[in-house]
Amino acid sequence: MLAKIEILLQMLGLAFKRFLEGIEQLFQPRSLDQATIYSKVGEKYADKGQMDQAIVSLKTAIELNPSGGGAYYKLGLAYSEKGLWDEAITCYKRILKLEPNGIQSTAFDKAEIYTRLGLAYNKKDMIDKAISSYRKSLKIFPDQPETYYRLGLLYDRKKMHEQSIKTYERAIELNPRTAKYYYSLGLAYDGKGEHSKAIDAFRQAMEAEETD
Repeated sequence: MLAKIEILLQMLGLAFKRFLEGIEQLFQPRSLDQATIYSKVGEKYADKGQMDQAIVSLKTAIELNPSGGGAYYKLGLAYSEKGLWDEAITCYKRILKLEPNGIQSTAFDKAEIYTRLGLAYNKKDMIDKAISSYRKSLKIFPDQPETYYRLGLLYDRKKMHEQSIKTYERAIELNPRTAKYYYSLGLAYDGKGEHSKAIDAFRQAMEAEETD
């Protein structure tokens, strides 16, 4: 009789254990929900300047949801803050590979990824790749004066003054009150030997500074 009671208790204990496991699974966040949580935590760490903790949280978010483009973008920003440009480039390129697989983004978002990629290539002195990334960004979303300006700086580094002049002029069209655009335009004209145009651009730069 005692043996039967022990068996019955064991059966009841096993059933109760399964019941508890079921309850735990019911209330446990799904991996996608967990990924969102870790992504948010990583973003909060980044906002506080705690990049190492941000990177750990964001990498966990990506492990839980490998198709989460947002976590890759935030991780790329965190790597950029630490000067880990190769890692940042990998993140941005990964987002662009995710796009054909159903990851939807606005034109501005996608252009921003190419701009960030261009910045990272520039930091590694990979000038041609940086130029290509900026041009892709501007093709998607043309109204970016700062991206035109950065592209112009790269053209100047390659002594491509004609191209840099065009990009600075486009930046000025979009934002005519930014002095550095005029200064860079003046330097490009000076490098091309058009000194009177350079002086005029420098004058406009000073006027923009006074206005600002």
